[in-house]
Amino acid sequence: MSTGWTDGAVDLHVHCAPSFFPRWGDGLDVVRACEAAGLAAVLLKAHEGGTYDGAAALDRLSPTLRVRGGIVLNRYVGGLNPAAVEAALCLGGRCVGGHFVADRCVGGGRRFGGRRFAGSGLGVATGLLGGLG
Repeated sequence: MSTGWTDGAVDLHVHCAPSFFPRWGDGLDVVRACEAAGLAAVLLKAHEGGTYDGAAALDRLSPTLRVRGGIVLNRYVGGLNPAAVEAALCLGGRCVGGHFVADRCVGGGRRFGGRRFAGSGLGVATGLLGGLG
């Protein structure tokens, strides 16, 4: 249900499932919640790689909400990978970013109540970001 103050707003940083981190819902859940809040657009992000492909499909499902995605340049896409950037932009990506600290932060994951993936050296903070975080 729209509250008035969110009418026409744009959220530039929304994560959804699936993810290494706990999320309250998947892309369709996010789209429906943003529609109900009256948002005009949302930018999907992920620590694990690209969101441009899922965003393109979700965008077609909503007549009122523009859904966009991008790519994060971390080890899952080869780090600073020009080919991944080119592909993301050619396929509709609107954001190129990096989560370099989160990608390498084993101690940081433990500090925020996270767990470590066996054998990967990757620390994952659980519960660090709430809501749409």
